[in-house]
Amino acid sequence: MRLNFRASYVWVLVALVFATGLPQSLGRAQTTQSPPVLSQSVPSFKVERLSLVDALLQLGQQEGFPLGIEYVDREALQKPISVKMDETTVGEILEELLGQNRGYSWHVREGVLTVSHASVASGRENLLERVVPQFSVPRCSVGDASHLLLMDLKQELYPEIQGFAGEYSPGDLENLIGPLKLRNVPVWRVLNRLVSVNKKAAWIVQVPPGHLDKLPSCGLWTIVEYETPPRRCGAALRHTIWGSNLNPPDRE
Repeated sequence: MRLNFRASYVWVLVALVFATGLPQSLGRAQTTQSPPVLSQSVPSFKVERLSLVDALLQLGQQEGFPLGIEYVDREALQKPISVKMDETTVGEILEELLGQNRGYSWHVREGVLTVSHASVASGRENLLERVVPQFSVPRCSVGDASHLLLMDLKQELYPEIQGFAGEYSPGDLENLIGPLKLRNVPVWRVLNRLVSVNKKAAWIVQVPPGHLDKLPSCGLWTIVEYETPPRRCGAALRHTIWGSNLNPPDRE
């Protein structure tokens, strides 16, 4: 009788493990079957005389995915481009916009399509990789959350700072995210979370090439929330980057 009881007990355990594990494995299978961003079908995409950054923002807004742009130069913010493509994919559009042997690369990282460049530094030379010990925000606008992240980064870099001065835009106060609480995460991961919560925004660095190791008074990045009609920010970004200095932040 003991042997039969033990055998029955083992089979019950096996059945329980199978029953609890099956939905999880099915869930994973369903997740992997969903089409990735780069192969997402695009019936039509058209831009006329827009900067590269504005064209990327239009693509992200049109196809409903968040963006991270960790490299911009004058050409990306100034040179007008025109593209018209039908029955294509997001990946093919990116190839048309970026893939002309200019050093650009792109990949999807935690649901955010990130545009980078071969010259982007890593490690200590890139403040986007600086780890923030703790990032916590209540339910708030994307602009508010971005500003709090900037203050956390400044505090990490300049612990002697006692306060912060300056103005910032809180963004769309009807487009709220959070609450969020993250620990020991790099800046880029926090930015990805901010723009991916509702897939209605993009983050863009606002420093010249080769300066990701410096924190300008205007901040290392800006967040652009998608709008209708699409917001054009190439000219404003160009002015911010090349009209500002790269000195340490203001202190009180």
